[in-house]
Amino acid sequence: VLDVNRDYTSSERGLLHCAKGRYYLDYDAGKSVEEYRKAVDILRKRPERLDLVSSLNSLGQALFSRHDDREAIKVLAEAASVAESAQDKVKGVLPPIYAYLGTSQYRVLDAAGAERSLRLALSTARRLNGDDHEDVVETEQRLGNFFCETGRFEEGLKLIREALDLAVRTKGPDNLFTVGGTTRVYGNALIVYGRVEEGLAHL
Repeated sequence: VLDVNRDYTSSERGLLHCAKGRYYLDYDAGKSVEEYRKAVDILRKRPERLDLVSSLNSLGQALFSRHDDREAIKVLAEAASVAESAQDKVKGVLPPIYAYLGTSQYRVLDAAGAERSLRLALSTARRLNGDDHEDVVETEQRLGNFFCETGRFEEGLKLIREALDLAVRTKGPDNLFTVGGTTRVYGNALIVYGRVEEGLAHL
């Protein structure tokens, strides 16, 4: 329909490319990135900031999944900048943007930048959603894992344990995704730290 109407620059065209990017993500990462790039090129010229932030975030995560970390950092930093300067409804996507940005920075050995972004992810999640939210679980877990991976085990284990307790409190002990995933991260961290039996029990 868009082609028949020679519509190549509308928000709908940009959102179509986003949808195609999601479609290809699981089995053709290159095509997924290509579609997200097209979406970003269109949506940069449109007034809807939420659509632009969403497309930048999706492109950044697709690049992250391919370990194209240096480009992912640029794209995710732009997504964060646009979201910070936009209205409140756009800011809700900031915690995962900062989280992926921090992890990408760590993968290129920018530990200081990674810590700054991961702390922003956690503080932003708390500011936007309160203390009892799954974004807080995810960002607290990521920051704690970062501390463990950079040798700050006591601080890291404390954060991951807090994330696990929050996940159990808000999702219930039998939750598979949030509680199960956080339990796995905590168990792995305990084993690396040397508390092997305790870590194995969590795994």
